[in-house]
Amino acid sequence: MSTSWEERLIARLSGSQVWVSLRASRLPRERVDEIVARLGKAVIRECSDDTDTLLLVGEPGTRPARSARTRPSHTYAVARRWLYLVLVVGCVTSLIRRDELPMMIALGIAAAVALTLILRGTLGTTQAELLAREFTGKYTVTVVLPLHQMSRELRHQVAAAYGYEARGPVRKRRSGNEQVFQRVNPGNR
Repeated sequence: MSTSWEERLIARLSGSQVWVSLRASRLPRERVDEIVARLGKAVIRECSDDTDTLLLVGEPGTRPARSARTRPSHTYAVARRWLYLVLVVGCVTSLIRRDELPMMIALGIAAAVALTLILRGTLGTTQAELLAREFTGKYTVTVVLPLHQMSRELRHQVAAAYGYEARGPVRKRRSGNEQVFQRVNPGNR
């Protein structure tokens, strides 16, 4: 008899490649291995430290594939720009009309647009999957760290799975800390 955690895991493993967090799945490694084998899949890559173990599960013999989905850092930046634009328009309109209604409408629109953009890009995905989307094959990639709540070591191991390594220290920005990653072997895509 399977638990709800196992059923969720089985549903998630229907994708071609899926990152599984043992901590988030609340299942022991042995049980996850049994489910993976039963579905005819294999663990392609394992990343672990003392906080969690991440397993990339996919078809046996495949390599980590880059996602065609939108990068979370890009989604975050677009949502932030929309938020600022709508808020500025609302403030200016409120000042000109000397009425608070335009500002309240602007706040509602900004919140709805930002929430829609962020949720559309993140619902139903794990932190490792969100981070993996950042590694698109470009020579360098800047990752906004607050979007990826995982340890430094796990972040670097996931980057290495896609052929990237950290370059330089973490930079402090208004939008949050950023880390630049660079392709280890740019000629090998």
